[in-house]
Amino acid sequence: MNILVAQPSGAPAQPPQKFVRELLRLRTVLVPTDFSEHSCKAREYAFRLAQQFGSTLVLLHVIEPAYPFPVDGVMHFPGELDDPSLARRPVVEKELARLADITAKQACVPVRSKVCSGRAYEEITAAARAENADLIVIATHGYTGLKHVVLGSTAERVVRHAPCPVLVVREQGHDLFSELPAAKSEETPP
Repeated sequence: MNILVAQPSGAPAQPPQKFVRELLRLRTVLVPTDFSEHSCKAREYAFRLAQQFGSTLVLLHVIEPAYPFPVDGVMHFPGELDDPSLARRPVVEKELARLADITAKQACVPVRSKVCSGRAYEEITAAARAENADLIVIATHGYTGLKHVVLGSTAERVVRHAPCPVLVVREQGHDLFSELPAAKSEETPP
């Protein structure tokens, strides 16, 4: 059975996939990752969307400073102290580049990787602006109660400050893509 969607302009009807692709122009999708299983699930959502829309994925990892609070009673700024978290940057860049290569092969879409340092939600929203992202796909750990108060919610802050729509992928819950086979490239014959 073929389903066609009539366009409001009176143009000829077209398949729903093409109609949706024309309505939603997702050229760049930003995917923050902390290399956890949660962010892996968000990455899968992002690459499925990128397949459908022919988007470019930008994988982002933010290295947060090891000294988020005053040290020795004095407030320090990033870079003033010998921050051990910054020493691992080359390892993180290499791992993120490897993950980008794997994702590009799985999704058959362009994938770039980017590593930056700072507060996660600030760097994610800044990267979305810099990359002119059309969508951010981010995982949430689903912390509640005291853990949420102590650790905060990066995803929640990104939603509040993002310059574009944000798709928040929950750790638990209904999986949109569990029933779907991997999307095929349009160049592949049926």
